[in-house]
Amino acid sequence: MKTDGLYITSDPHFGERVHIGGFSSAEERDEHIIKRWNETVEPGARVLVLGDVGSGQANIKQLGRLHGQKWLMLGNHDTSHVAFYQKFFVKILPCWIRLDQDFLCTHVPMHPNELEYRSPFNVHGHTHRIENAPGMEDKRYKCVCIEQTGYAPVLWDEVAAEVRFVNGWHCEPEMDVIVSTPDPARAVYEEHG
Repeated sequence: MKTDGLYITSDPHFGERVHIGGFSSAEERDEHIIKRWNETVEPGARVLVLGDVGSGQANIKQLGRLHGQKWLMLGNHDTSHVAFYQKFFVKILPCWIRLDQDFLCTHVPMHPNELEYRSPFNVHGHTHRIENAPGMEDKRYKCVCIEQTGYAPVLWDEVAAEVRFVNGWHCEPEMDVIVSTPDPARAVYEEHG
């Protein structure tokens, strides 16, 4: 999947009351997400959604109001038949997808051992708030649940640059190569990767 101009988000949970946060109702939260999404994403842009779009087919129909060509990685709340999601998404993805060479995107955060041999970083959804996820202070993880990103999708390049920066891997965006000294594990990964 090309990442130029790609947006990423997770867990909008359309129509679900359990995730309303500071909103007075699920409907108010849904309308806020739709407004912020459409202010951020142009109609032809690509958006990768890392799961949990909502439960109940009536609620999921909100997806038709959202800008962009949407790709879905099913989450644990995405329980409708796949054919239903295909009405709103260009593609339904497996449980993980690699973006760039350094990132695995998943709905649920990967086990830390997986990061040792699959990919150095994990961009994920599911946890909603970092403080609610024990062990998620690990800088190799980045949560893109919609509450964490101002209730709108974010550009993939910005997410990738932030994760690399906080981990000390400073990159030139147009080159996508390491320009500072990486850690030894990274050098071995690149050499044999």
